[in-house]
Amino acid sequence: MNITPKKLVQEDLNTLITQHEHFIGGIKGGRKLNVSLYEMEGLNFSKRNLASAIFAGAALNGCNFESANMQGADLFGADLCDGLLRNTNLTNADLRGSLMHRANLENALLVDADMREGRMLHANQQDEKLARSIEDDGIHQHSEANFIRANFSGARLHRSFGHKSDFSHANFKNAKMTKVTMADCILRGANFTGADLSGANFSGSVLQGAILRGAKINGIKLDDADLTAALFDDFDASTVDVSKVKLPLSLDKLNRGLQLIIRDHVEWINSLGQKGKQANLIGVNLSGLHLEHSNLSAANLSATLLSNSNFSGSNFTMANFNNSTAENSRFERADLRGITMTECRFFACDFREADASPAKIATGANSRLWPTDFSQTNFSGSKLMRGDFRNALFNHCNLEGCDFTGADLSHASFIGVQCDGAIFDQANLTNAVIAPDALKRAKINHTKGL
Repeated sequence: MNITPKKLVQEDLNTLITQHEHFIGGIKGGRKLNVSLYEMEGLNFSKRNLASAIFAGAALNGCNFESANMQGADLFGADLCDGLLRNTNLTNADLRGSLMHRANLENALLVDADMREGRMLHANQQDEKLARSIEDDGIHQHSEANFIRANFSGARLHRSFGHKSDFSHANFKNAKMTKVTMADCILRGANFTGADLSGANFSGSVLQGAILRGAKINGIKLDDADLTAALFDDFDASTVDVSKVKLPLSLDKLNRGLQLIIRDHVEWINSLGQKGKQANLIGVNLSGLHLEHSNLSAANLSATLLSNSNFSGSNFTMANFNNSTAENSRFERADLRGITMTECRFFACDFREADASPAKIATGANSRLWPTDFSQTNFSGSKLMRGDFRNALFNHCNLEGCDFTGADLSHASFIGVQCDGAIFDQANLTNAVIAPDALKRAKINHTKGL
């Protein structure tokens, strides 16, 4: 016979959480939080320390767990539908059988979390121990959820996981995802390095700019999936069917040669749009090219693949690179004024002495400055020494291992950045917007403006 669920109100919950925080801190009178099978819809747990707390089978739909510490928490079979778990730490949490329909887990930490199938069966009426099943009931338990920039490194995922959910820029490095179903999902820029995707189903999903290099993909299903600007190893045709996959467009598939496209684009620029034609290279694979000193200002380069190419000294003023991918490419001394390079991946690229200061835009008799926008781009390991990045927007960028030595970053914005291992020696950060904590693991010798 099942136990009748107990209900908690906010005041009583606050008392229990305080006791749990005392328990975690070794304070006398503390008591571990155990609210298994409780009904707590819509209650507030935000910013509290709930590490190792027990929520198995609890009704938590609509609850606020924003920025809470839930490391090692037991959430087996818990109902988190419509919940707010943004910036929540769920490292090593037991989330088997949990329900997260329409939940918001943006920026959540799910490192080594167990998110496999599971179902609460019943409870023993005498000792209230919960009986659990680990059978897959086939329900899409995490559908239509927001997992943008969530970290699933090393996590173990449910077979029917995340249907129609948004995993843009999520990190699945080394995750166990065998036979997982993530059909019709948004996975732009997601990182699957080292993940086991054997037999996984990504049919109909948007994987633009996703990193599949080093992942196990035997038997993966990609029907109608979009892999433009994605990085991946060569597919084994005997185990992966790519006949229905949207892949980066090769140059030989263009209706005109690349040099002719660039020539017409230059004519379009020089004639102020009266002649020629704007370069539209959306989704094209431009890897391995030598295009030094080219004029592609105001070109559309969104969702392009630009790896191992040389664009040194080229003019990209006001160009659109949105959602593009590059690896080991060269942009030294390039003109990047006013470009849009948002939600991109530019790994180990060379931007030394590039000019990314604001572009001057004429508006009738007046003019205005248009800042360069790098927001949400991953520049890991890139070189940006001595570049001009005045007023540039680096909001929510990954700048780990980047070298900004001697760069002008005055008035630039660095909201929500990751800067571990970054070098800002002798850089100018005067009037830049950056949280002091963001620079804790960065090098800032002789940096101006701090």
